[in-house]
Amino acid sequence: MRSSTANRLTSNSKLKLQRREKAPTVEYGSRLAAAIRSGTKLCAASTAGAFSRPEGNFLYKGNGMELYNSIIEKVDGLLGCAQPKRYEYNPAKCWEDVGGNQLVMMKESAYELGGDSKPAVNYACVTSTDGFADKDEILVYGRDLNQISGSVSFARIVIVKVNILDGEGEEDTEPLFRAIQDIDFVKYHVYPKGYMIRSSSDSYREQVRVSKEAVRKGITFEQVGNSYISQYKKNPNIVSVKVIFVTTDDADYAGMRADAKKTRDITMTLSKILEGMSTDCHSCSLREICDEVEGLKELHFGKEKKEFKG
Repeated sequence: MRSSTANRLTSNSKLKLQRREKAPTVEYGSRLAAAIRSGTKLCAASTAGAFSRPEGNFLYKGNGMELYNSIIEKVDGLLGCAQPKRYEYNPAKCWEDVGGNQLVMMKESAYELGGDSKPAVNYACVTSTDGFADKDEILVYGRDLNQISGSVSFARIVIVKVNILDGEGEEDTEPLFRAIQDIDFVKYHVYPKGYMIRSSSDSYREQVRVSKEAVRKGITFEQVGNSYISQYKKNPNIVSVKVIFVTTDDADYAGMRADAKKTRDITMTLSKILEGMSTDCHSCSLREICDEVEGLKELHFGKEKKEFKG
């Protein structure tokens, strides 16, 4: 909602006011969108390989939109002290997929990941920065599926590296938003046999019931991880995927849940931007996440300029 004073302005005066207030941000948003398409770096690299920050809030590294980078950078510190088991992606080692929702009854269940009210967290982050997910791989922190005998705490974190995406014009950032949403939907299209997934987007939980038959046949996180990566790789914009499974007792599941919420808030804010949300930051319910996350405001006002030019 606009303020009562702004509401009394004529259409022409409001237009002039908007252009005058947004000019610096819009100009930068235009440069940003153009850089995303061309791979141009907006800032010079430091000796450490990071980029200095331009005027405003947008952190731009390498050649893409890095809204989730601050979350990705924290992942290692949340996983506990155990050394991970690492597996390279092998599509020949995917676990059998049943192609749709399945029901594993309690009497058929060997155990539950996140059962008995234990933590169960899931989130996925998108980046185009080198160093976070440069190859397809599965990491397992803690016991594997064939080593578990009862309910355990559980987390599945996915880091997805993407290509530069093209749009119709230099202010058209919509393909970037749509790609993030498409990537988020992958978790609803993987159905490993005997691995019944129950997800809740509101609580950021992913609880899994594993059947006795699947355990007897030797199901592992490596095989389930390969199934996830195989599904992600159907998207031509995806370069590589890192899938992390966690069952250790000393992992920071509360910290993961907080980052899962922040990830979801970012994605929801991007959706609101696409819907044409108000540019009045003072009255916006998403102001807190925009203030906290590098780049959301600039992308918002960059899209506003495109609609302005109409």
